[in-house]
Amino acid sequence: MDDIAMIWTPDSMFHVHTWRCGHAFLGVSDEDVIKSAISLGADSIFFTDHAPFPDDPFGNRMMYRQLPEYIDTLSELKKKYSSILRIYIGLEIEYLPKYNDYYKELRSDPRLEFLLLGQHFYENEYGRVVFGDPDTEWYGCSRAIAEGCKTGYFDAIAHPTRQFRQIKEKSLTDGQGMALDMIYDASAQYSIPLEYNLSCIQTEFYDRNELWQVADKSEIKIIVGLDAHNLKDLESRFYMQKKLYI
Repeated sequence: MDDIAMIWTPDSMFHVHTWRCGHAFLGVSDEDVIKSAISLGADSIFFTDHAPFPDDPFGNRMMYRQLPEYIDTLSELKKKYSSILRIYIGLEIEYLPKYNDYYKELRSDPRLEFLLLGQHFYENEYGRVVFGDPDTEWYGCSRAIAEGCKTGYFDAIAHPTRQFRQIKEKSLTDGQGMALDMIYDASAQYSIPLEYNLSCIQTEFYDRNELWQVADKSEIKIIVGLDAHNLKDLESRFYMQKKLYI
């Protein structure tokens, strides 16, 4: 799709999940989410539910068999509400080199408009997928994000500081700072926007001021993401976003 940073506006709802991932919008249909977006005054909504992988090796995401229905349903709603709201169909997905053919397959569907790189785990040098290791997560996920940027598969980077959530010290070490710089450099080089994730800000989960000093660097594109998992998130974070631009 076109550069997301050029399409996104302060009235956009970027990074919105659906009921299919099993931990968002429970009992709420896609159309209900769209109606809520319209009632709140949004001009566009970017759906980015957690992408499945073939054979369903990972949890907290839709099942692989649900992917066609996800695209079909949102495609119909996109047509239905085209005169009222711009609807974009995407997926939030990790970069794992072993799935390169799968990313190509996803990009080949013209109805799937963008991929949001959301690194929740990473593939190590032995091809093993690593989850939540406090000693390696910050580097492994940072490296995966930087490598993912080189592939051309991804259109934006979700919560680019998430991998530092388990670091309790007030300041990053030199090595951790270099890992963060890998992401900034890749974002600038490949013109891939970073997401300022309001879920992180609202919950104070893992966002720290020094991680966002990059916002002052003109070569980095920044978009704001709601990371909405329910209607309350959708509303409260949309208002947070609008206040940033008043």
